[in-house]
Amino acid sequence: LGKGVSPVMGFGIEVGITFLLMLTILISVNSSIMPWTGAIAGALVAFLVSTESPLTGTSLNPARSFAPAALISIWQDQWIYWIAPPLGAALAALLYRQGIIGTGKSYCSKLFHASDIPCHHANCGYCSPTKVDVFRTTRRKL
Repeated sequence: LGKGVSPVMGFGIEVGITFLLMLTILISVNSSIMPWTGAIAGALVAFLVSTESPLTGTSLNPARSFAPAALISIWQDQWIYWIAPPLGAALAALLYRQGIIGTGKSYCSKLFHASDIPCHHANCGYCSPTKVDVFRTTRRKL
């Protein structure tokens, strides 16, 4: 944790930034801007790293914090990085699926659909050529 950041504050920050990233992905992948999800999420991560890293290091993922801690054997405040990111992601998914934030609809979670491999997601518009036009017209426009 950065200078002056308490464990409780660090925990809240990590929950918040992971929540924001997961919610961004859920909203964009299930809207008309789906092809841009990777770029949007990448830009958000770049922004978070540049602004938030002095506070908590911008973990966003327990594995990202575990490896350095294991290599240098410093375990202080690691519980924050193992609990907060999964909690933030789960909270975003819960609020999205309940329709509290976003549409609550999930069309597909794949960012790339190969033409020779069918998508098995039940509501995916890329499953068959006949569904593609319906899918594109029924998805929420941002």
